[in-house]
Amino acid sequence: MITFTANKISKVNIPSLNLQGEHMRRMANFVELSPNVDEDLKTMENLTKHWACNDTLLLPILDNLRKHRKYNYDKLNRKYFLITEQKDLTPVLDEKQILGVAETSYTDLKRVEIDYFQTKPKMLDTEKKFEMHKIGRKFLKIIKDFYNTSDIWLFSTHDAEQFYKDNGFKKISETKVGLPVMMYYRRGKTYI
Repeated sequence: MITFTANKISKVNIPSLNLQGEHMRRMANFVELSPNVDEDLKTMENLTKHWACNDTLLLPILDNLRKHRKYNYDKLNRKYFLITEQKDLTPVLDEKQILGVAETSYTDLKRVEIDYFQTKPKMLDTEKKFEMHKIGRKFLKIIKDFYNTSDIWLFSTHDAEQFYKDNGFKKISETKVGLPVMMYYRRGKTYI
């Protein structure tokens, strides 16, 4: 457990299944990390160690958080979000309760980019009292709601492309297998 001072944005319901397969809702908090707060940086460092596996995007997020802090990148309008099951956010945060992390950036609020989007790897769910259900879908919806007047752009792996399509994103162009696919979510209109 570590000291934590992130800015709480909202409470959210996360769909889950209990051991009997019954649908239930669990409460979580959507929070924003600050690159200038030591405890928030330490949260990401500890989370990166806790989620240490080859397929996470936490190292680039942590690297950007450090650069943001070191070079005072406030003009880049970069934001770092996480979703946690921890109900009481002060004075400590348990990294085992973090369900997802995202990094966004924008030059103006008409177009926001999701630079990184990562949910908790399933292999870390050692507590089998319930199974989180559709965390990624819910977390993505929360980010879309947070930027409620913005078009949202991202680069997706081919493996995640269908997930983003299922959540309202459109593919911009075809790429070779192995290269990221540019996708967008446009408010109220279709693109191209």
